[in-house]
Amino acid sequence: QILALPFSYNQVIRWTANSKALTYLDRCDGIYNIWTQPLNESAPTQVTNFTEDAIFSYDWLGTEGELVVSRGAKTRDIVLIRNF
Repeated sequence: QILALPFSYNQVIRWTANSKALTYLDRCDGIYNIWTQPLNESAPTQVTNFTEDAIFSYDWLGTEGELVVSRGAKTRDIVLIRNF
């Protein structure tokens, strides 16, 4: 089965606890959330509803399907030194 995921750069794909679906990241307006794509070709559903930050990694724990998420903001600094 081939799934059309929204983007492939830094995509994190995991099996759900029951192994009947895959979860993946989707980004809207720079905000990441986790979505579930069932393998029976049903429509994907949104799992999380974060309103800020990026998701660096996530995973499902145990058979109960508890979700652990590592998220935060990506920041970068640039310094230009001239005539050193």
